[in-house]
Parts: sequence; C-alpha cells; structure tokens
Amino acid sequence: AVGADPDRVALLDNFCFGSPEREDVMGSIVLACQACYDIALTYKTPFISGKDSLYNEYIDPDGNPRPILPTLLVSSLGFLDVKDVVTMDLKDEDNLIYLIGITREELGGSEYYYQMGIEDGFVPGLDPEVGMKVYKDLNKAIREGIIRSCHDLSEGGLGTAIAEMVIAGRIGATIDITSIGYEGQRRPDLILFSESNSRFLLEVDPRDEDQLLKLLRDLPIFKIGKTGGDRLDIKFNHQTVLSIPISTLEKTWKRKPI
Repeated sequence: AVGADPDRVALLDNFCFGSPEREDVMGSIVLACQACYDIALTYKTPFISGKDSLYNEYIDPDGNPRPILPTLLVSSLGFLDVKDVVTMDLKDEDNLIYLIGITREELGGSEYYYQMGIEDGFVPGLDPEVGMKVYKDLNKAIREGIIRSCHDLSEGGLGTAIAEMVIAGRIGATIDITSIGYEGQRRPDLILFSESNSRFLLEVDPRDEDQLLKLLRDLPIFKIGKTGGDRLDIKFNHQTVLSIPISTLEKTWKRKPI
C-alpha cells in the first residue's frame, strides 16, 4: 500500500503457541510452518529471520492448564524511495475512490464478528497468484505517481479502511458499495466489514482516471465514490446506511465519549 516493490520483500515470523507437547498444538505449528513455506515460494519472499515463543500457557478459573490461542505474526520488509511513499490520508476534495479486489462473505475471526460476539463464518481465503498480480499492478500505478492515497483492506475491512482514510486526511467521503464485486449475502454490514485478502482502496485525481484504468485493466476494480465534505456517507441500494461526521469518527477512534 505504501509503494514497496513486491519483488524486493523479505519476511520475518514470530510463532506464539502453547506447549508443543500437546498434539493439537504441535499439529497447528506444523500446518503454520507449511503455510509459511507455501506462501514464501509463491510470492518469492524469503524468511530471513524469526522467533519462536512456545509453552505459553495459563491456569483457568478451575485450575486447569490451558494453552494460549495460537498466534503467528509475519512481518514484511520492503524497499522504496522515501519520496515515493504513498500514505493513507485522503489528500484533496473531489478525487475519485476506487476499490481493487473481490470482496467475499469472509468474516470468520473478523473484527466485526468479534465485536458482535459471533463465533461463526468463513475465515478469509488466499489466492497467492491473484494477490501477486494485484500487488505488482498496483505498484506500477504507484510508480507512475497517480495514486494519491492507498489503504489495504485487512482488520475491519472496507468500512474501517475508508474511516481511517477520512480521519487521517480530515476530508470526508461519499461511497456506494452496491455495485462492488461481491460473493455472498448482499448485506451492507457483511460487505463493509468482510476481511477478504488482496484488496485496496485508492484515491485518484479524476485527470488520472484513464491512466489508472489502463494500468489496472486486468484487475477487478470498482469506482465506489469520491472525496469531499466533512463527513463519511456510505450508501447501499439507493439508501444511506451510514452518515457520520469526521469529528465523531475521530472521537470514536480515540475511544472518547461521543
């Protein structure tokens, strides 16, 4: 999202698990290692370092030892010229907002389901070949200097990403999520907070729109709105489902009483 060359990326891992003497924990570690191996080969991103933290356990209220939830942290390091860095804050009024990637009903383990107390759903899948195509084509557009701001869609999905861009830039936005590429129940909350992989939000000057569409012509790309105003408005099926002033978004982000 910031402009690093996807062909010059290295990775680091940090495994935090319970006791590997437990068969289920050891099985999770093995599968996590296999996943790291598969992704590193596909993306051609070597793991150059890492850390293991095992035997992380605690005593529950009944006095029974329990392993922590398995956690794998992967960090990436990339190369780019600081003058070419793209940040996430919206830059100007009346710019266009585009979404790259397909959104699916993948909210298992998501921030939204956590907040709603839902222990269900599909965990986001991953297609490394599609992901690499997205990263490389987006990087070309960034190197051309036509991406004003960019934000990955990860924790919290589209809804959280656009809110953070609005807060950071102190510029409002109006988006319509009706026509984006989506697979699943067409509910606005599921579309907004899905955490499907390999997706990005872009801010583009209207004068650069044709060049953007040419560079990203092989990707699923959707124009969803424009920047401007002092609030975030989100529409779905000709109805406004959210309309929040920037000041309220900022207070909520800082966890101040509204």
